[in-house]
Amino acid sequence: MKDVPNGRYGCNITDRKQADEVLHRLNRQLRAISNCNRVMIQAKDERTLLNDICRIICNEAGYRLAWVGYAEDDVAKTVRPVAWSGYDSGYIANTRLTWDETSEYGQGPAGTVIRSGTPVHIQDFATDTQMIPWRTSALSRGYRSGIALPVKDENKKTFGVLLIYSAEVNAFSEDEIRLLIELSGDLIFGILALRTREALRKSEERLRLEVTRMPIGYIVWDKDFCVVSWNPAAERIFGFTFEEASGRHPYEIIVRPETQSRVEKIWARLLAGDESAHSVNENLTKDGRSIVCEWTNTPLKQEDGTVLGTISMIQEVTERMRAEEEIRKLNQQLEEHVQERTIELSKRNSELNLEIHERKQAEEKLRKAKAQLEETNRVLETLSVTDPLTGLANRRRFDETLAKENARHLRSGAPLSMIMLDIDNFKAFNDNYGHVNGDLCLQRIAGIIAGNVVRPADVAARYGGEEFAFILPETNLDGAIAVAEEIRQGIYNLAIPHAYSSTADFVTASLGVTVVTGKAVISESDIIARADKMLYKAKKGGRNRVEADATGGERQSGTGKNLIQLVWQENFNCGNPLIDAQHRELFRMTNDLLGAIESSTPNFIIAERVTHLLKELLKHFHDEEAILEAVQFPDRKLHAEEHARLYQKSLELARMFNADNPPLGEIYKFLVYEVVFRHMALADRTFYSFIGKVTTENMAASPSQPS
Repeated sequence: MKDVPNGRYGCNITDRKQADEVLHRLNRQLRAISNCNRVMIQAKDERTLLNDICRIICNEAGYRLAWVGYAEDDVAKTVRPVAWSGYDSGYIANTRLTWDETSEYGQGPAGTVIRSGTPVHIQDFATDTQMIPWRTSALSRGYRSGIALPVKDENKKTFGVLLIYSAEVNAFSEDEIRLLIELSGDLIFGILALRTREALRKSEERLRLEVTRMPIGYIVWDKDFCVVSWNPAAERIFGFTFEEASGRHPYEIIVRPETQSRVEKIWARLLAGDESAHSVNENLTKDGRSIVCEWTNTPLKQEDGTVLGTISMIQEVTERMRAEEEIRKLNQQLEEHVQERTIELSKRNSELNLEIHERKQAEEKLRKAKAQLEETNRVLETLSVTDPLTGLANRRRFDETLAKENARHLRSGAPLSMIMLDIDNFKAFNDNYGHVNGDLCLQRIAGIIAGNVVRPADVAARYGGEEFAFILPETNLDGAIAVAEEIRQGIYNLAIPHAYSSTADFVTASLGVTVVTGKAVISESDIIARADKMLYKAKKGGRNRVEADATGGERQSGTGKNLIQLVWQENFNCGNPLIDAQHRELFRMTNDLLGAIESSTPNFIIAERVTHLLKELLKHFHDEEAILEAVQFPDRKLHAEEHARLYQKSLELARMFNADNPPLGEIYKFLVYEVVFRHMALADRTFYSFIGKVTTENMAASPSQPS
């Protein structure tokens, strides 16, 4: 034997001991894995399996502590201990493990494994920072190193962790880690197998319960066509209990002899692997009755396709089949009856169609005759209330409408206006231009009237000769005057030559307006008389003008003083700042004067206000005429003449004013009606469309110069 140096010999002995120790530990782990596999095969439930595995790891593999924790989905993400073995001494209960990465208790091996799904091992608890929260507790119990292994489900999701602690530092070599990972895999397989068997067991229990409860028959046959299973519904259908039917061939109990050959063919197809066979058969019951059943048969196969037997689902349909047969016979009888009736009805239908056709022809002739009659009546009715020359309403319709509207407005108290129109100097027109041109003149004027009296309730009528009358329901005095003025201006704008008129070079018209309101009785003749009086006033006042009943035509039972205050409205604005300002000032001054008259102010004060108002009126007339001249308003000459007339009348009223007999009523009527209503509110409106062509600055060169 060759000499070996002492140092070399000692080194070899140490290496051999270490190798023997490693080999010994690996052998212990292999035996532990083998025992774990045996336990997994025999395990009945998951908790027992886990506890047995932890026990084998500690007792046979020599580790100090082994335990399994499951990851909870609660708010704290707790790791819940479910099984353990070895030296614990309260360690597991106080670990406070979590897999929450934001918690310091979730940074250790267990939390890391659950989040990552990969093993974690620590060779020295005393130095590794992952063990800081548990270091003191672990070292005091003799835990020096450890490994954490993931426990995963069939979808590779980590739902738990297996933790193994050793009493030695650096206890886990690469070979040991590999074997422990293999052990972890076997444990996962065992858990999943137990869960699968448990789920299958519960499923089978539910299936057996459903089969027992199901309302249709359920029979399982073996490959020799003998009964293996027979549910209560099958007992009710055939009368045999399971004990009486078990192990017996169907020919012995429920198949009629004459149908056996047919059943043989169905059975042969099932044994050959036909997936499903459906049939309706006559069967026998225990008491010898013949019944009809629907059968649905499905072969039971192994994974390699070998047929082990058959499942049959049976439903008795005896009564249904009898009912269906009865229905079939009734349907056949009904079909025969329907065919007979169809022939009969077809013949009758042809006769009816002919009668209907003839009736429709007669009805169509009657409809056309009725329509012609209605059209004739409508035309006659229209002609009876229409003036044939102008197309306006005639006197008859006017009288009927006025009576109806007067009665209606009497009930409501709403205003009812009437306008009378007379063509100025029309006799002279007829005498000099002829009646043909006279008729054409009347027709053109009727067109202007129809274009202004447009509401459905309004009526425009030819009252007689060259006179026309208009009824305007629900219209106050201002509205009626506005309509009358539009018609007057429209007739003037026709420019029908009239060289023999004493009023103008063209055909003109005079109009009288009245309105009645309130609920006192006023006859139609009184309304006409009022409008006619205003028409006469317009004629007397120079023609080609509108005159209105300034009292407003109140329906009254008595008399009384009725002075008013004028209200400026936005539609009085013409758009020229100077004219609008002057109009508003005249309104204010007029209201002041009316208030003074109404409150019995001394006459000398009223006289001062009248004088001041007349000066302002003259200034306004001068400025307005200058603006109308600037915009070349077509009727500026007539407008200036009206200014002169109004101013002349105002001077006459001023001269008449004295302390003994002041003409207060005349002043009131002149200001309210002639100046404000008829002139400022109506006549001035005719130049509004021209007024935008000049500005206040243009007037700087034309200062007011009252005369």
